[in-house]
Amino acid sequence: MNESKRVLEKIRADRGEVRSWRETLAPLDPTYLELSHDIFMHVMEKRKAISRKNKELMVMAIDAAVHYVPGVKVHMTSAKKFGATKDEVVEALEVASLVTGVHALSLTMPVLQEVYPDTPGRQMA
Repeated sequence: MNESKRVLEKIRADRGEVRSWRETLAPLDPTYLELSHDIFMHVMEKRKAISRKNKELMVMAIDAAVHYVPGVKVHMTSAKKFGATKDEVVEALEVASLVTGVHALSLTMPVLQEVYPDTPGRQMA
């Protein structure tokens, strides 16, 4: 197995999926991709001072603050998997909006409706 395929399989085994940008980067710089993945796994899985749920909420809020909606969806879904309530997700997004403004909310409410389908309000696209 070549190096890029090995790294992608490692990521798939650890995270359950491989995002398309990683597939693009793998043959270009598999070493960098593996190093960044190892750092992610160290922080998110191996370190235990902060719960995984709270780490996912933190990353989701940072993604919201920089208006990276795909990351918001990934980490909101993970936060829910690790026990985050809809109220905790909304509060984290509100914290992000304190720093970057209302767009942190306007861009992420459709994601909230997707991840938590019981969210009231008009469905946004």
